[in-house]
Amino acid sequence: MPKKNILKYTALIMAFAFVALPAKLIHAATISGSGSAMISTGSSAGDTLTISMTGVTSPKGTMKYNAYLLTDSMTKTSIGSLSVDEDGAAKLSHTSDSGDILTSFRRLEVREESGSSSRIIFANTMPGQNVKDIRALVDSSSAISSLEAVLDKAIANATAGKNASATADLVTSAKAMISDVDDISKNIASAKAAVTKAIGTNLTGSYAYDYGTSANTALDVIQANVDAGVISATQAQTFSNHETGAILMNDALNQILRAKNNGTLVATKNAYKMGSFKLSKLDDITTTVQNDTRLTKLSKAITTAGLQATLSGAGPMTLLAPTDTAITAYGDDKWTTLSTNSANLKRALEVHVLDTHILSGDSKIDIRILDSNQANYTATDIEASNGIIHLVDTVISRRGPFPGLPSVGAHSYNLENYSYLLLTFGLLLLIGSGVTRLAINKKK
Repeated sequence: MPKKNILKYTALIMAFAFVALPAKLIHAATISGSGSAMISTGSSAGDTLTISMTGVTSPKGTMKYNAYLLTDSMTKTSIGSLSVDEDGAAKLSHTSDSGDILTSFRRLEVREESGSSSRIIFANTMPGQNVKDIRALVDSSSAISSLEAVLDKAIANATAGKNASATADLVTSAKAMISDVDDISKNIASAKAAVTKAIGTNLTGSYAYDYGTSANTALDVIQANVDAGVISATQAQTFSNHETGAILMNDALNQILRAKNNGTLVATKNAYKMGSFKLSKLDDITTTVQNDTRLTKLSKAITTAGLQATLSGAGPMTLLAPTDTAITAYGDDKWTTLSTNSANLKRALEVHVLDTHILSGDSKIDIRILDSNQANYTATDIEASNGIIHLVDTVISRRGPFPGLPSVGAHSYNLENYSYLLLTFGLLLLIGSGVTRLAINKKK
């Protein structure tokens, strides 16, 4: 074949390969930025999500930063594109047609996209350990809702006392309101217990902890207000002139109204915020493990086994990560012996890697890992750019594949994989063409 044709076909092959390459290789600029996605009440309870970020790198070329809400089963719903101004401020507001975002969705992703190219740049998930308890706080049958119902009853009785046309009617309404306060106190205790349960093991700085603490503070406000209302209602009964008593019942009414507006309503708003999302730049699984002080032994093992590239790959994948405590329980001597053979160590670690993205609470993980292997989650839904990490308290010895899940270590040879082969082939052709040309020149 003439050398001009060789070069022409080589150029065509390599052009095709570059087109097939994922955008993350062609557009490999680091994306920065941080912020939040807060759930609030718009036209209905908890139906609005507002994304606010700063320091965000502007999208390049035809790229857009598209945002998605995902259900527990990872079904995606597009909520629009983030607009990024020249100062790096990014914003997006979305109102859900289906109503309550907290109970409908569990995960938020912001993806850098153009055409078929897509990669996650920001994401967060409500931890499976707490999502059910957080959702329970805003349910119609929640402890906060029950407390609000009792407050409404007390408000009705205080209103009746205020509007009473006779002293006897005022006294009856005042006593009924005071009786309601006993139920209010019991419901405050139940609501605070529910909030504390929803906070779970989350630490200071997390939305679940910070807004949960604020919710409990709001519930404390209720007791102080209703106690003041009881004093006014008690005094109202001592006046034979019901008009004077009505003034005091009006004071009692205002105290109960303040209890509701500064108590249960604020507590509910904070409950929604407990399920909101913090957003920041994500590292891949390898880097995330390296930066987690609970996983120092696993991080070293990943390096020894040569799995850094795998766990830094495109994903999505799920890592069930045994903590340092789990490895110590397994036996440090056994782990050290295992680590002397990198091939055996690699096989042992691959059991912990699933080639799909699975949130905690998914039955396929719970059944196969929690029940069959007696492992427990110690932390869940830790975000990475190429997947998600769940910490477990056991080194899992049972090998996959797990029924209903992709095989451990399975790889999909899609267009991306073929593009690497084509690039390699093209480079070899170029090298071969160059060697041939040198040989011809020497003969001349």
